[in-house]
Formats: sequence, C-alpha cells, structure tokens
Amino acid sequence: MYPTSSSLSASLLPLLVSLLSTPTTALTFDCSQVVIGDFKFDLSPLGGPHSVIKLDKTPVSILNTTFTLDICKPLAKTGDKFKDPPTGSRVYALERFYDADEKDEPRPKDIWAIAGEFIHNGRGGELNPKYTRLRNSASHADADREGLRVELNGGDHAGVKQKAIVEFVCDQDKTGLEGLKPSNVIDKISRDEDGGDDQDEEPLLPDPNAGKSLTLKSYRVENTGGSGSHDDEEVGVLRLEWMTKYACEQSKGGKNKEDDSVPGTPVDKTSGWGFFTWFIVIIFLGIAAYLIFGSWLNYSRHGARGWDLLPHGDTIRDLPYLLKDWSRRVVSTVQGGGGRGYSAI
Repeated sequence: MYPTSSSLSASLLPLLVSLLSTPTTALTFDCSQVVIGDFKFDLSPLGGPHSVIKLDKTPVSILNTTFTLDICKPLAKTGDKFKDPPTGSRVYALERFYDADEKDEPRPKDIWAIAGEFIHNGRGGELNPKYTRLRNSASHADADREGLRVELNGGDHAGVKQKAIVEFVCDQDKTGLEGLKPSNVIDKISRDEDGGDDQDEEPLLPDPNAGKSLTLKSYRVENTGGSGSHDDEEVGVLRLEWMTKYACEQSKGGKNKEDDSVPGTPVDKTSGWGFFTWFIVIIFLGIAAYLIFGSWLNYSRHGARGWDLLPHGDTIRDLPYLLKDWSRRVVSTVQGGGGRGYSAI
C-alpha cells in the first residue's frame, strides 16, 4: 500500500522542523552581495574592524566606550584578553575608564557583544541580519535618502539583548574610510585640558569621531514593543551612520541610477536575453521538436528510414532546388526590369 499525501506530510513535517532549527540554517550576512528588490550593494570595501568612541566625564574619571564592528566577518582576536571581542562578534563594546587628573592608559571595565553569531557557544543568539532600502522605510525622514539600513542581532549584556542598526547613506564623495585610522584619544583629552584658556571652566571633551565617515548616533536601551503591546522587550540598541559611495543604489543588472557604475564597485555588465533572442530560441526549439516528433511518428507507423524519416521529406530534399529556382527568377526579374526602355522607331 502506497503512503497517502497526508501521511507523507505528517512524516516529513518533523524532519523539516528539525532541519530548520539547526544552527547551520542561521542567516548570514554577505557584505559583497546585499540585494534588496531590484538593487544590490557591495559593501566589501568597508570590511575590517572600524571603531567609534563615546566619552562620558564624571567628577573623578572619564569613561571611554569604544564600539568596534566588522560588517564582513567576525572580529579577530589580538591576544589581549582585556580588549579582545567575544568569539563570534561582528559588533562589540569595550568600556574603559581613567582618572581625569592622570594621563595613564585607561583601565578596562567591561566588554560585551552587541551583534554576532553566538548560538554555538551559548552566549547569545543568531546574527539574523535584516536590511531595507532607506527609501522604502516608513519614516518620512528617509524618503529622500539613498542607501540601506542593516540590522544585526545576537548580542547580550547582563541579560539584556543587544543589536546594532547601521544606516549606510549614499555620498558619492566619500569612500567611507575617512578618519577611521586609530587615534590616541587620551592625548587629545590631555592637550585640551592642559591648554584651556580659562582654568575655571570645565574643559570640554574632544569629539573622538570628528572627520569620520562612520559616526555614532546613539547607544541606549530601547523598548522594542509598541504602546500597549504584550511583546514589550528592552534591547540595547547601537545606532550608527556610515556615509559612503558604496551605499549608492545599483540595479541588479549592474547599472547605477545616475551612472554606469558605482565608483570603486565592480559592476556586472552581463544583461538578460532580449525578446528577439528568446524568439529565435523558441523558434529553433519548435522546429527541432517538430522534426524529432515527426521522425519518430514516421518510424513507428511506417518503418521509414533515412530521409523518409523526416516529416515532409520530399519537400526538404527539394528545398535546395526550390531555392535555386526562386533565386534565378528573382535575378531574371531584376535584370529584366532594369533593361526596359523606349525602343527605337
């Protein structure tokens, strides 16, 4: 007795559920092929570890929170246990502090992952990347902006889930790597404090992200549920903005909205087949199918061999002669028409 469709569905359902729940089915983020609708983005030139810094001053110390991300692969370890990111991190935070009156290196305070793939080590969740075009956003502020928004998840800090939201905004004049070289924030603070004109005024902290294409918008705990929602959940959200030409929209066929290519971005110049090409292919396949089916029919019904296998074999055999005769008539007609004129009286 053959199994019914209902029994097959019942037996395959647990298998499909188990396959979908395994870690290997977790979504990954390919920075070189981000396709959203009819547009694609290649963000691979922005790969590598890049950092932004948040400074907070208290009466006795300065707190330095450095957020580091690599959009293309997990962050590598350097061997310094006080600075290394948790294994599997794409985005992480390093919190350090130092006394305001001293010029020593900051002392480590805390390290935690904001986004990455941690389901294998039990430290958090999956990366689960989500990305949308800014122009497709429900926000009115994004209606005139070109680029994409990438959301990366998976982090955890003291029991609070973490995620990073990076907005890549199109700027044809910026590569996105401006100002991202490491700088000594402590030296900047020391110079500003020592060189102040008015010693009675509280010295202002320098902007450690000045001149960078990558900027820190905010980091705070947000409520992901709406008002009155039963699914309210507090999540630590890091919001970054990245100005770069690699966020300029590019169609799947490789043509940019304003130019033939995005500067610095490899473009696929191959395009799909046109209507005429498909028409020729369909005609060819139709003729081939007609000849094959007709030959099989003549063989099975009449036991034909050779030229007799082909449908309308007589016509096909005579086709060269018919074409030759037709061409002679055309030539004769053209030559005859050209020789007409008035006859002599």
